[in-house]
Amino acid sequence: MRLQGAIFHLPGALLDETGAPRSGVKEFLSLMKMEGVWMYGVTAQPLEDCRRALEGAGLASYFRGLMQAQEHGTGLEDPQVYYKAVKRLRTAPRATAVFTTDPAVLQAAKEEHLYLVYVGQPGGDGGAANQVISDYTDMTQST
Repeated sequence: MRLQGAIFHLPGALLDETGAPRSGVKEFLSLMKMEGVWMYGVTAQPLEDCRRALEGAGLASYFRGLMQAQEHGTGLEDPQVYYKAVKRLRTAPRATAVFTTDPAVLQAAKEEHLYLVYVGQPGGDGGAANQVISDYTDMTQST
């Protein structure tokens, strides 16, 4: 099955500690958008802060929407956050990927049967991820 949607744990899955886009992220998001993959962001930050960070990095236009976990009375470790994001995307769970730097997010999203991508060093995800990437450059390279 082809990827229909992607959920990004913001800001860490896209921006580094300085607020700059991770290596290869703009090319990857552009490719995803061209392929018709709908993208959504989930965050624990205030939505306005998250929007400003994405706009400052030139990434805001790639997203269909943003969702703050607290607006649902929960945190990012609650599987319901990812269930609701998938509902907003209107995609099939098994055709939706979650990108994160947080192992707790992987565990929560796993309960919703989503494809899990850990952005970080191998072994840092506790083995929960379907795929581990150090940055997004490998995601746009053809083999």
